Amino acid sequence: MPSPQPSSLPAGVALQAEVDALRLRAHASGARLAAVASLAVAGLLLWTAQGQIPLPRLLAWLAALAGVLLGRVLLAAAQRRAQAPADVADAAVPLADQPRWLRRYRLSAAAHGLVWGLAAWLPVSLADPTLQSSLVFVMVGLVIAALTLTMFDQPAALLFAGPSLVLLLARLGSSSAPLAPTSALALVMGVLLLAILTLAGRRAERERRHLALAQRAGRASAQHVRDTQALLQQVFDHAGLGISVFDRDKRLRAWNDQVADLAGLPPAMLQPGVTLDTCVRHLADHGAFGPDSGAEGMAQRLHVLGAATPGVLRRRRPDGRLVEVRRNPLPDGGLVLFHVDITEREATRRAADEQQRMLALVLERTEQGFWYIDNDLRTTDANPAMCRMLGLERSQLLGRSIYEFVDAENRAVFDRGVALRAAGQAGGYEIALTRADGRLVHCFNNATPVFDAAGRKTGALGLFSDISAQRAAAEQVRQASAALAQKSRVLALTLDSLVQGVLNVDPEGRCTAWNRRFLELLRVPADLMDRRPQLVEVLAWQRSQDEFGAQFERMDDGGRFSVTSALRGMPVTSGHRYRRTRPDGTVLDVASYFADDGSLVRTFTDVTASVAAEQALIAARDEAEAANRAKSEFLSRMSHELRTPLNAILGFAQLLLADRDEPPGAGQRQRLDALVRGGQHLLALINDVLDVARIEGGNLQLTLQPVSLACLVPDALALVQPMAQDRGVVLAAPEGLQPGGPAVVADATRLRQVLLNLLSNAIKFNREGGEVRLRVIALAESGCVRLEVADQGAGIAPEQVPRLFQAFERLDMDGAVEGTGIGLALSRSLVALMHGTIGVDSTPGQGSVFWLQLPACSLLAGAPDSPLPALPAPAHASRARSVLYIEDNDVNQLLMEGMLAHRPGISLRLADLPETGLAMAVAEPPDLVLLDIQLPGIDGFEVLRRLRRHPGLVQVPVVAVSANAMPDDLAQARDAGFADYLTKPVDMARLLALVDRLLAGGDAQAGR
Repeated sequence: MPSPQPSSLPAGVALQAEVDALRLRAHASGARLAAVASLAVAGLLLWTAQGQIPLPRLLAWLAALAGVLLGRVLLAAAQRRAQAPADVADAAVPLADQPRWLRRYRLSAAAHGLVWGLAAWLPVSLADPTLQSSLVFVMVGLVIAALTLTMFDQPAALLFAGPSLVLLLARLGSSSAPLAPTSALALVMGVLLLAILTLAGRRAERERRHLALAQRAGRASAQHVRDTQALLQQVFDHAGLGISVFDRDKRLRAWNDQVADLAGLPPAMLQPGVTLDTCVRHLADHGAFGPDSGAEGMAQRLHVLGAATPGVLRRRRPDGRLVEVRRNPLPDGGLVLFHVDITEREATRRAADEQQRMLALVLERTEQGFWYIDNDLRTTDANPAMCRMLGLERSQLLGRSIYEFVDAENRAVFDRGVALRAAGQAGGYEIALTRADGRLVHCFNNATPVFDAAGRKTGALGLFSDISAQRAAAEQVRQASAALAQKSRVLALTLDSLVQGVLNVDPEGRCTAWNRRFLELLRVPADLMDRRPQLVEVLAWQRSQDEFGAQFERMDDGGRFSVTSALRGMPVTSGHRYRRTRPDGTVLDVASYFADDGSLVRTFTDVTASVAAEQALIAARDEAEAANRAKSEFLSRMSHELRTPLNAILGFAQLLLADRDEPPGAGQRQRLDALVRGGQHLLALINDVLDVARIEGGNLQLTLQPVSLACLVPDALALVQPMAQDRGVVLAAPEGLQPGGPAVVADATRLRQVLLNLLSNAIKFNREGGEVRLRVIALAESGCVRLEVADQGAGIAPEQVPRLFQAFERLDMDGAVEGTGIGLALSRSLVALMHGTIGVDSTPGQGSVFWLQLPACSLLAGAPDSPLPALPAPAHASRARSVLYIEDNDVNQLLMEGMLAHRPGISLRLADLPETGLAMAVAEPPDLVLLDIQLPGIDGFEVLRRLRRHPGLVQVPVVAVSANAMPDDLAQARDAGFADYLTKPVDMARLLALVDRLLAGGDAQAGR
C-alpha cells in the first residue's frame, strides 16, 4: 500500500512531516560541505601537531575519518536515489521513510563526532601550552562550525558535539599538564557559543515550522485559484445571458452562444476579430433600431458602447423581446457586453429576484474577494471570500477604512490606486493586506470605479485574488532547481562508489562513460576505454582474450545472443539480461537498458555468491521435500497400524454398550466407558499427530464460513461435562452469549476441536472443587470476537509461558496429569489457519485465562453448528437388503457383523479374499459393498475397478473401510469413485447412518 500525503494527515503530523522533509533536504545538500570542512580542519590539526604523532596511529585515525565522511556522502546519495526518480524535480522522501533517514543522518553525525573526539587522544604532548591551545581551539572551532552547519537539526548537531567535547575534556582532565589560559578561554568561549547556537537552532526550528505552514497554505491557495477559474468558466458558459468581449480596438475576442440570439446577429458572423462597428451596422441594416437605424443613430450607439465608463442600453427587438445591453470597460481599453433578455423581468419581479439570488450565490461561493468601498474609502460590503482573506466577520469589516489593513509600504500602493479610481479609471495591481491575526496576504486587485445611474462615482469595487501560493510556488521552483543541480553533481561524484560496473553507450554505439568497477569486473584495460571505443571493439577485445570461451561456453543462451547480435550490429532489446562466467569462476549478471534517444546503459553485477547460495537452497529444498515425503509415508503407515487394533477395541466396546438383548451392568458399563475413553484418547492423539504433520506439510484444508457461537459453545460444554463431574470441577454458565449471535468466521469442526482442548485443559489443571468459566466478548474496535476460558488452578510461571505452545511440551509435569503436550501447539496452528490469535494470561496461584480471537461476522441463515452424530434409529425397509463386506481380518469381520446386527433387515455376507468377494458379487449382486483397501493380492482400488466392469454392478454403491486416514488417501478414494470413506476405528453411529442413506437411495432408484 503507498504512503499518505501530508495534506491527508492531521495538522500536527502533516506539519512535522514538512519539517522533517526540510531537514532531510538540508542534510543531503550539506553532506559534501561538511566533508570538505572536516578534511580542512583535519589538515590544520595535522599541520599543528606535525612530527609528534606516530604514523600508524595517524593513518588509523585518518582512515576512520575518511570512512565516516565517505559514509555521510554515500548516505546523502542513497537518500536521493531512494526518494524518487531522478527526472522528478519536486520529489520528496516518502512520509513513512522520513524518520528512518533522519535516524541514519543522526547516527552518522554521532560517528563523526566520535572520530573527532578520538583526535583529542592522539599521542601528542599537552605540556606545550601552544600545542594544547591549538588542539582545544581546533576541536572547539570544529564543534561550533558543525553546530552552525547542522542548526537545521539540533539532535544531529548535539550528537556530533557531545562525543567530541566529552572526549576532549576527558583528555584534558587525564593529562598532568596544567590547562593553558588560552585553552581555558577557548573552552569558555566554546560553551557560550554552544549555548548561543542552541538558542539560534531553536529559533531556526520555529522559523522552519512557519515555512512549512506557509508552503501548505500556498498549495491550498493554488487549489482555490484553480477552483475559482473553473467556476468562472462555468458562469461564463451558463450565465443565462449573452456575453461578448471586445479588445481595445473593439474587435470581438470571446462570446457565448446566447449572444447571437439576444443581439439578433447570425451565428456565422460571430468570429474572432469582427469589429463592434460591423456588428452594429448589421443590426442597423436589418432595422434592429427602428427609427434610429440611420447613420446618426448608429454613430450614437457606437459612441455609447465604446465609452470608457460602464453603461446600459436597451432596445426592443422586432420579435417583441426587450434586450438590455450592459457595457463594462476593461482596464486595457476593451469592453465586455452583457446581453440580457429582460422581457420577463419587466413583466414580473420574480425574474429579477431570481437573478439577484443567482448573483448573490456567485458572490458567496467564489474564492475571489469582492470588496466594495464608498468615496470615503470605507467598506460598504464584502463577500465571504474577502472576509476570510482578512480574517474578519462581515460585521467587523463594514465601515472600516481600507488603510487599516495595510502597512506604510502598501499604503502608498493604495494611494496610487485611489487616485486612478477618482479619475474614473479601472486598474490592477499587487498589494499585501494585513490580516486580523497580523499575517500578510499577497493579493492581486482588479479595481473598478462604481457609478450610479446619473454617472456619479459612488465608490469602487475591488476583486482581490490571493496570490500567496503563486509567490511561494515560484520560490519552491527556484529552490527545487538548485537542489536538482546539486543532485546532478553528487550523482556524478558517486558513480565510482557503486558496487556494480556501469557502462554508458551513446546512440552511435560509442562508449561515453564507465566507472572503476566496470574496469575491475570486465578486466578491460583503462587505455582501451580512454580512447572511447565502440562497444563492438570492447566485445572483440574480450573475445580475443578468451573471456567468453572459444564457443561462448561460459555464457548462457541470452549472453550468446546478446554478444553475437552486438558484433553483427543488431540491436538488443531494453531490459535484456544474461549471465556469463569469467575464466576464474566469477559469475557476472549483465543487464541492458535503452533510453528514448537510443543510448544504452549496461550494468555488470558480481553474483557469484548469490548463484552459489541459490544452488545450495535448491539442494536443501530437494532434501526437505524428500524428508517430508518420508515423514508422510511413515505417518500413514503408523496411522494404519494403530487404527487397526483400535477399530476392534472401540468397535466391540460400542457393541457391548449398545447391546439391547444383554445390556451391561453398572460396573460393566463403567469399565466399558473407561475403555471407550481410553481408546478415544489414543485416537485423538493419533489424529492430533496427523494434524500436526498436515499443518507442517501445508496439507490441512479448512472450510472457513460463519459459525454461530450460540450453538457451538453449549455443545462443547456438554461434551466435557462428564469429565468435569469426574474431577469435581464446576462448569459455570457461559457469559456473553445471546440468541442469534455472536458469530465468527472459522471452520466449525476445527474451532470445536480447539475449544474442547482449552476446556479439557482447564478441567485437568484445575483445583479440587474449582470452577471453569467461559466468556464471549465482542471487540467492536478490532472487528473480532474473543473467547476466554478461565480456570482456578495453580497458574503458570512467567518463564514457562514461552514454552507453553510448543509441541510435546509438558512444563515438567510428566505423569502428574494425563496428556502429551501436543494440544496447545495444534490449537495455535489451527487458530492461525483461521486467521485468528491465541494466548494466555496467567498468575501463579490464581489460575489461568486462555483466550483466542477470531474475525467476527454477521450470522447467515443456515450457518453450521456441527452437532455431534447420535446413534440413528433403524430405518423401515421395504425388503431385505444384502450387504457384501470384503475384509481379510477376522476381528474386523466379527465387528462389522455386530454393528450391522442393529439393522435386522440387512443380510451381511463376508469375503476374506478380494477374488472371493468379486465372485460373490457377480454371482449375486448386493445392494451395498463395504470394501477394505489393504487386501492381500490386489488392493481395494483394483477391486472397485473390476466391480465396475460388470454391468449389473455399475450402480451398486461401494464404501471404502480402511485404516488409511491421510488426506491423500481420502482424495484418492474420492477420485476413484467410492461412494464414501469410513476410517477405522469405525464409528457405529456414522456407519449405520451411512448404510441407511445409501440403501434408502437404492430403494428410491428401484422405485423409479
